[in-house]
Amino acid sequence: KWAFDLPDTGFLFPGDVLHYYFSATDAIGGAGGTDLRTAIMPSDTTGFSHGINNDFGDPLGYNQSFTFRALPSIRLGLSGVYEQPIALFINDFANRDQGNTWYKALKNIDAEVPVVMDLIYDIYYVNGPSSGVGNGIGGRADSGTLANYTDILYTCGDLGVNTIANGDFQNDAGDDIGTLTGWLDLGGKDIFLTGDDLASDLNQSGGQTQTFLNDYLGVSHVTNQIRPFIANQVTPMVEAIGGNPVFSSSVQTWIAYGGCKSINSFDGVDILGTGQRLAEFQDPSGQNGQYTFSAATLNVIDPGLTQSRAISMPVDLMFVYTDPGSPFNSLSARDQVLYDVLFYFEVIPGPIGGVTPGLPGIKFQTSNFPNPFNPVTTIMYSMPRSGHLKLNIYNVRGQLVRTLIDGDRPAGADQAIVWDGSDNLGSSVSSGVYFYEARVESEVKIGKMTLVK
Repeated sequence: KWAFDLPDTGFLFPGDVLHYYFSATDAIGGAGGTDLRTAIMPSDTTGFSHGINNDFGDPLGYNQSFTFRALPSIRLGLSGVYEQPIALFINDFANRDQGNTWYKALKNIDAEVPVVMDLIYDIYYVNGPSSGVGNGIGGRADSGTLANYTDILYTCGDLGVNTIANGDFQNDAGDDIGTLTGWLDLGGKDIFLTGDDLASDLNQSGGQTQTFLNDYLGVSHVTNQIRPFIANQVTPMVEAIGGNPVFSSSVQTWIAYGGCKSINSFDGVDILGTGQRLAEFQDPSGQNGQYTFSAATLNVIDPGLTQSRAISMPVDLMFVYTDPGSPFNSLSARDQVLYDVLFYFEVIPGPIGGVTPGLPGIKFQTSNFPNPFNPVTTIMYSMPRSGHLKLNIYNVRGQLVRTLIDGDRPAGADQAIVWDGSDNLGSSVSSGVYFYEARVESEVKIGKMTLVK
């Protein structure tokens, strides 16, 4: 074990990523020896100085256990304004699968629909998650620290101890439950949790974790080994419940892979209270409606003015496999399940495979006239398909001046809106340079215009 103390101020800033390693040199034969040998940890330092593909912050670019991140990140967004990512991925499984499952799924989504996922999420990596040493999110942050994140993704893989801790100092002293419930109680928050034995651990860790399981996730724990209750299936088929609000893409079935080489165990949970079953386990003949267990659950939490939402699965994302009999999809079932959740949470556009065909000959483009202008200018925009359009005006400091459009707009060419040179309070702005930003899903158009009085 090791520990080191970094300066409290002036050393790390939001978004910084630090790679480190240890080097120890000793002489063969002890004191006075001349045959010096050096060992390093980790033994493989590939990516230490440059990451992967010259992306220093790539989560797969260097050993994650020796990577330090200063959160929240502050990054230059597509609009030219520095922004904090809206989502936080809590990796409570460390590098047991080398991080491949979640990170690769996010990268695959990024490649399929260019939403620049790197700008959307931060990473909180839990070192030694099963050791119970307080490294979870509650050991390093509180709900106020996380307040500007609107979405959290969480995985504990197949770990069944010290997952989301309650801070009781009996096992893990980090108050993960207090942090997450406090954050959800802020309202307007979304969380997606997967873990083979997460429900079992929450059920046995005390009253606070049971409340989180029952009231926040909307499920009750039935068994820590579902296999005997579903005809001893090791790799049961899962099918989305018809009409559910989350899994609406072409991928409606997937495999909960519980085997080879060792047999994995999945929790059995039933819906409770306001919980809504999104998916179910099929019987060996492929029939639905044979079991009450929930393979994916949505719970809408109403802490007051604004609702928060939780989606949970008793099968970790890493064990979601593609049904070979399902229709062709450019994404695997694992990637598509994650995509559907992110789309439901309004983190990314979609759904894949369900995009409305665009009008022929029309591209998403913008312009404004006159330019320079006084006192008004007309901003023109063309949309090849209907969708949500957000049109903002910014000053040269990147500050929001006026929101002209924030809603659904029909497809069509040469649509127009007039800006009269006023801000969101109705006050006239001063002469100078301004920028309009038009955003539809992942596409962004920026134009420069000058107000001359």
